Amino acid sequence: MRGPFTLRLLPGQPLSTESLARRLARIHKSRSAAGLAPRFSVSSREHRFVRALQAHARNLWIWRCRQDAFAGDFVVVDMSDPDPRSRRVWVLELKQAADVRSVAGHQMHRVDTVLEELASRATALAPGADWVPLTGDGTALLEQLTGGRVTRM
Repeated sequence: MRGPFTLRLLPGQPLSTESLARRLARIHKSRSAAGLAPRFSVSSREHRFVRALQAHARNLWIWRCRQDAFAGDFVVVDMSDPDPRSRRVWVLELKQAADVRSVAGHQMHRVDTVLEELASRATALAPGADWVPLTGDGTALLEQLTGGRVTRM
């Protein structure tokens, strides 16, 4: 399987499949990358999660994982520390009405490959970065990632 495996979701930018296709084509300078946009599509529940997290935790940068990459739904990096080697990294798998658990199930068995790609393309992440898996309901994940500042989507 070839990349790209991630796409950064920028605050205020549309998350429609069409806008994701334009960004993929522009970033990767390839129309074929735009054809991958459906694999990066964001459901309405995921859209609410992303927007709530972006609104309340500007230090957290979010990348959408390609849905056939087996790397969870999102990679979240805490950009508070200026040193990429010291930044906290979470890989999220949203599961409706599920308690938050730090478990890397089948949906995350290729996370290391995806993080390698991300480290090679972005300065947000150091190669070989440690990461924490989090699986659970979007509202519960928001609460955990924001230290309780956000309690609903």
